[in-house]
Amino acid sequence: MKIHVIITMIALFVFLIAAIWFSKKKYKINLSVLGLGAVAFFVSSQVLEKIVHLMVLHPQKDGTVPLMTGKSLLYVIYGDLYGMLCLKKRLDLSSLNG
Repeated sequence: MKIHVIITMIALFVFLIAAIWFSKKKYKINLSVLGLGAVAFFVSSQVLEKIVHLMVLHPQKDGTVPLMTGKSLLYVIYGDLYGMLCLKKRLDLSSLNG
């Protein structure tokens, strides 16, 4: 790995720890709630989105996506609509917080 990648990873890790420590001190957050939120985010962003992409895109064993090669316009529309849906969902959830 290049040195700038290692430095960036260390800086991000230090920033994450500092942000958690600051939030715990200032806002008195519970770390178990933070961990539960991180697990829920991981499940929704990695597992559930992968299932949707597999159902819609039907990737082949060689990595090609028939929708992308055969019907490019439908592929672009799918990407746009799914992106808007995810953004709307995240904005709706953030409005609940305050």
